[in-house]
Amino acid sequence: MNKIIITCILSVLFSIILYLIPNKSNYSKYVMIPLITILLIKYIIGDWDKGYIYTYKDILFYLILVLISIVTIYLLKKIKKL
Repeated sequence: MNKIIITCILSVLFSIILYLIPNKSNYSKYVMIPLITILLIKYIIGDWDKGYIYTYKDILFYLILVLISIVTIYLLKKIKKL
């Protein structure tokens, strides 16, 4: 499977799991969940390019994962209100 698709699916799954854990920090879920999700994915899978050079793919990696995580949290909040 494509590495981009796997990271996007993992971003949704990690965001859902972290949303279910009570937030006892002083930060919003919209800040903490994407941050933890990105760090977990970066640690477990890595990013989309090869090597240790900072490229435009790194920027896309972070932006896409943050957006996916925030949208997931938003949708979970909307579902919870129903």
